[in-house]
Amino acid sequence: MTYVYLYEGAQGRIYIGLGTEMTRPWEPHNADAEALLHEPTTQVLQTPEPFSSRRDARVAEAIAIHVAALARLQISSDHEDFDAIRAQATNRAGALSTRHLVPAVLRKPGAVDYAVLRKTAIVVLKPGDVDDRPSLHAGRTVTTFAQRAEKYWPLGRARSAGYAPRRLLAIMKTSHIIAGDWDLGVSSPLVTDRFVLADPSEDDVRDVKGMRLELGSARLGNRVTWSSDIRDEFLTHPGPEVRSDPCPPVEPGAAASV
Repeated sequence: MTYVYLYEGAQGRIYIGLGTEMTRPWEPHNADAEALLHEPTTQVLQTPEPFSSRRDARVAEAIAIHVAALARLQISSDHEDFDAIRAQATNRAGALSTRHLVPAVLRKPGAVDYAVLRKTAIVVLKPGDVDDRPSLHAGRTVTTFAQRAEKYWPLGRARSAGYAPRRLLAIMKTSHIIAGDWDLGVSSPLVTDRFVLADPSEDDVRDVKGMRLELGSARLGNRVTWSSDIRDEFLTHPGPEVRSDPCPPVEPGAAASV
């Protein structure tokens, strides 16, 4: 069991440490930490209950260092990742500041089986930003996703085969968590290489946002992955190639940076 403790001094100085006993803050430290401890304005703070494992305490310590670095405090610590955390804390995405923090994705119980999807297009998303486009996460409004769908996500071969998808799923790379679920415009002809959303403001028409898409034996393709019925249509009626997506190409089986 491990406690997290802080020496919180004046002029934005802070020491963040771990201890297996509540007496650890008063035991010997390095010279900088002890100098901070003995300043008259320093407050000593400590978690009142220990973490159940040292690993959990390390996570809490790393997050505290991350937040303190972003607040531009003068930090000292015995954390083995401290130099990397401090050096990367000004990263504008905030995703590289500590390995214990990753981009947040909305999750809820349940799963959607790829095998039951029909007339569906699937776009794979990275949470990081691309060019001048904002990063994608559950805290973004539906407008951000809708703009991506109507401007950057290509219909590709479904258009060339004359087979109109009627549903669009956006899933997060690696986790395959559903970030959006739209109906596509049924009456809209396939005159462009972009998706036309029936209602751009409604991104969870089937209450599956936050669930995981279970791919089974299916694999993610280039740019857009299709439900099995559309893939079968490709085999029966392969169409001519259409213009390429403005996003950079990816290797087969990999996800596009959209």
